[in-house]
Amino acid sequence: MPDTALMNGFELVTGLSKGIFHRPPMADLLPFTLLPPGDGHVELLAKPEARFLNMMNTVHGGWIMTMLDTSMSLAAQTMLKPGEVCPSQETSVYIRFLPTAAK
Repeated sequence: MPDTALMNGFELVTGLSKGIFHRPPMADLLPFTLLPPGDGHVELLAKPEARFLNMMNTVHGGWIMTMLDTSMSLAAQTMLKPGEVCPSQETSVYIRFLPTAAK
């Protein structure tokens, strides 16, 4: 296995997408497929399972935000030089809920 400390971020994310490197354990809890990256660009292929639905039978916002956080951090990672890191410091979103009639 290559020494990841010598790799740039694009090489590392590419290795993750090809299955060369083990995914972090969190990825086993929230399954997704990392497609081959571009510079500053990644795509996750994910389908929320029934266990990720809330009481209203819609996808839980925590799942959506985790997918967003994961994709943003991987996209940023593709731009790093060997030895650089970029932890997420803050992710925020504004969601406006509107009441609707139940069917």
